Amino acid sequence: MPLYNREIGEIRNELACSWICLQIDEARLKSQAIYLIMVGKLSGSLSKPYLLDCLQVHRSANNLNAMQAFLEALEILRSDRKPYENVRLLLSDQASYMVLAAENLRQGLFSKMLHVICLCHSRQRVCEDIKFAYQREKRLVTNLKTTLARAPRRVAIFGRLTHSKLGIFPVVGNIYSLLQVRSHQF
Repeated sequence: MPLYNREIGEIRNELACSWICLQIDEARLKSQAIYLIMVGKLSGSLSKPYLLDCLQVHRSANNLNAMQAFLEALEILRSDRKPYENVRLLLSDQASYMVLAAENLRQGLFSKMLHVICLCHSRQRVCEDIKFAYQREKRLVTNLKTTLARAPRRVAIFGRLTHSKLGIFPVVGNIYSLLQVRSHQF
């Protein structure tokens, strides 16, 4: 516990007189939801982000749980001064419950806070919609990748015919399949 208290004290000192940014994201491990809350300094220059809290959600993820996780994480940073005056930015995904939670927080204690939806999540959602809408094209690309994977001769022929180089083949799937592919490469 002394190490934890020392680290939290250092984070409090670094963020004491600065505007802060919080990022909240939900991760799923099997059937359990966990909120990961990171905090960082908004100073105009690159600063070190800190993983402030990991909270297990015992029920389904919703806006009330997200708001509670946000407030509990801020309580860790609380010192003698007002705990909420320096929160200026909240980053989250674009899940409807997260947008509702951010709006409720803005209308309550965090009137000066700006909520920004992570662009990576937005881009991933658009890509998934495109992938779903074009199933035939997806099968064509999958078959082409299967034909060319681990076949340098076929890749060379394809390059000569199309006058282009093939990029790397992206791994589509979950993080575990990515780690499995990476471990086989080494």
